[in-house]
Amino acid sequence: MSDAHRPHDPVAGQGSTGPGPDRKQKKRRRRRRVALWSFASLLALAGLTVAAGYAVVNHLAGSIARIHVARLEAAGKPAGGPAGQAMNVLITGQEQAPGSMGRPSGLIMILHINADQQAGGAVSIHPLAMVQVPGHGRTELQNALVFGGPSLLVQTVEQLTSVTLDHYARIDLPHVANVVDAIGGVDIQTPSGTVHFDGAGALSYARDPSLDEEGRVLRQSSLIRAVMRKIARQHLLTNPATMFGVLNALTSMLTVDSNFTTSELLALAKALGGLSSSAGTFVSAPYSTVGGQIVLDPGISRQLWAAIRQDSLAAFAQKYPSTVTPEVVP
Repeated sequence: MSDAHRPHDPVAGQGSTGPGPDRKQKKRRRRRRVALWSFASLLALAGLTVAAGYAVVNHLAGSIARIHVARLEAAGKPAGGPAGQAMNVLITGQEQAPGSMGRPSGLIMILHINADQQAGGAVSIHPLAMVQVPGHGRTELQNALVFGGPSLLVQTVEQLTSVTLDHYARIDLPHVANVVDAIGGVDIQTPSGTVHFDGAGALSYARDPSLDEEGRVLRQSSLIRAVMRKIARQHLLTNPATMFGVLNALTSMLTVDSNFTTSELLALAKALGGLSSSAGTFVSAPYSTVGGQIVLDPGISRQLWAAIRQDSLAAFAQKYPSTVTPEVVP
């Protein structure tokens, strides 16, 4: 029998300075196999983590409450959101006291994301502005929501602005506190200086009973702007360490139209999360009080609606700085 087939022989190894070439090659091959298996295992683990994360995000987005908005369901138009398409979402607010039916908070806003998904803004419209509501004549804008729900409000705003609305979303204000806490609080500019609010404090700030309608809407807009800016600045929707907690809080405060698909919600969240504070423009439709009624400025408002359609809200804000939602709200 040759030496190659003998059991271990201590004598055979005497005088040797180390393992032979064959043994070295075997060790190198063994190390390569271990390295390859380790790398493959890491890839598999990473794949499982990504898949699990994607499944969780889809589950969270899919769990958002949905309502039927006949106007949007009957439109038969391609939805906004994918690259190359702008997105317009009509947003309202709802007060919801425990054990009672929710009532409108006065917030009426068009959230606009530019077609390049790199910029956008929010346009607030005074809820008491006198407008033509289909089937009800000239009345306050917020009455469209009272008379015919989200569908009539969508129709009214589209008629008023000539802006095609892709979706509708309602923010339940009591749940905004959860979002504020999930992002570690927000800083809001007040006449006495910058104030850091936790969830409960932010909600009290936005719902102060001493405020009039205009003050209440301004504070709600200020709070939403502070939330959006912090999410954008700190990339809280694109950071795996924070995105799940923030998304979970966001889903608890939202109700959207039944046509708002999960993929579109994720596209919107990605666009919002990628916006820097300088890329977001917050303006309010200009108005005046005539005979005790709120009346929108027709000339400037027409330019504002055109700016939404043309992805030029930032340019509009530069031209009409008086329409920019104030940083400091009483």
